[in-house]
Formats: sequence, structure tokens, C-alpha cells
Amino acid sequence: MPGHNPLRHHYAPVFYLKAWCDADGKLSSYRWEGELLITGRNAPRSVGYEELLYSFTNLPEEKRQWLETEFFSREVDNNAASALSILKAEGVSSLSAGKPPQRRSSLRLQRHKRTPWPDGPNGPCFEPSGSVH
Repeated sequence: MPGHNPLRHHYAPVFYLKAWCDADGKLSSYRWEGELLITGRNAPRSVGYEELLYSFTNLPEEKRQWLETEFFSREVDNNAASALSILKAEGVSSLSAGKPPQRRSSLRLQRHKRTPWPDGPNGPCFEPSGSVH
């Protein structure tokens, strides 16, 4: 949505995490604080993210979160959520070669594209303009 710049950039998309929620709409979570393992129950929106993970700090403010808001949210996650819904409703055969290719590829591409980069979006695989090599 225009003007909406979320701080939480999910590398594990919310729609995907919902599959592991219990009846209370939460899932078990674990994190390390030093040598102490912290456990909890959290909503999918509260886990599997890093703040501003996919932001381009070298772009103008209005374009810094393009990757999260326009590409991941609109292109990747929406298509993958649709493919997962079809898969759940119709089974594995719904992703067969005779079906539209977006059904087969959406989930596969979604997991690949959402994987955080070691150096972030401002790392060596991007030019200063923010375009991908």
C-alpha cells in the first residue's frame, strides 16, 4: 500500500508460518539471549523477521523498502500464498506439469527469494543504484 513502510521484513512469510499455529493462533518460538534459551508463544507477525532486512539504504527514502513492499509482498508472497492454498485444497497433483506454471514455481521461488543475503541488499550483489546484478 502506498506510504506503508513496515519495519518488520519477514524472511519467513506470515502466511507460511500460520500453518504451524495452534488453535490460539500462535506458534512456539525460541531465541537465544547470550547463553540463555528463551521460549515463547507468538503470533506469526512477531517471528521470522528482521527490522528493515530488505531495505536499500543507498536509495531515496520513498524507494528504500521497494523490495519488501512491492516485490515480496505483492509479487512473491501473494503468488506463493495462492499456490499453497491450491496445494492444500487440491493436493500435490494440482502442481503437475499440466497446470499453470505459477502454481508449480510460486512456492519454490518464494522460498529462494525470501532467503536473507549474507551481506544484505546493500551488499556486493547490488549496484549502488539498487538494481540487482
